[in-house]
Amino acid sequence: MGMLLLGACAPFVYDPDAFRVSVVLSFLSGFGVTLGYHRLLTHRGFKVPKLIEYFFAYCGAHALQRDPIVWVRTHKLHHKHADTQMDPNSPTQGVWLSYLGWFLYNDYVATKVVKLIFIIVKVIQIYE
Repeated sequence: MGMLLLGACAPFVYDPDAFRVSVVLSFLSGFGVTLGYHRLLTHRGFKVPKLIEYFFAYCGAHALQRDPIVWVRTHKLHHKHADTQMDPNSPTQGVWLSYLGWFLYNDYVATKVVKLIFIIVKVIQIYE
């Protein structure tokens, strides 16, 4: 709901420079996932110097699809168990799970959120 409200306010705060930056970052994160995470790190489809490999991984991290190690592991499991119950992002389990649920519903995110809540509570207690 919040994103919908922000989107409704967008015409009133339009900035062409911000739009250009968002387009460039969108392309970089897309290339980071498709070239970096998928073709380079998962399938080892081509070889590049380590610096460029790190750059692609960095760009892929901007797509908010978790870190490269988890993405590669999940994608390899996807190929190993394609369209079965063990597939982490199977289309047979619904669109939501196949596109977003595989990295939103997991123990990693849950533990990170719990740790973040504990940190926030400690900071609030310190400054009260």
